[in-house]
Parts: sequence; C-alpha cells; structure tokens
Amino acid sequence: MPATSVVDVDGRRLRLTSLDKVLYLETGTTKGDVIHYYASIAAA
Repeated sequence: MPATSVVDVDGRRLRLTSLDKVLYLETGTTKGDVIHYYASIAAA
C-alpha cells in the first residue's frame, strides 16, 4: 500500500498519496522527500 498522509496547510486538509514513489531514479529521491524539502525551505 502506498504511503499516505493527511496534513493541515493554512487551515486546509490535504491528503498526500504515493509518498514513497521514486521521482528521481539516479538519487532515489521520493515524492515525500521532495515535499519535505519544499516544506522545510518555504519560510526562506
């Protein structure tokens, strides 16, 4: 079963699916990794 998570963003609930899907084969970077990266730099 694909990884799924529900998060609150600015008062809205988002269901994130397929977080374990590999987006970049060379590095093994997953969709979850990319979302985590964007969330961590959002304030910058």
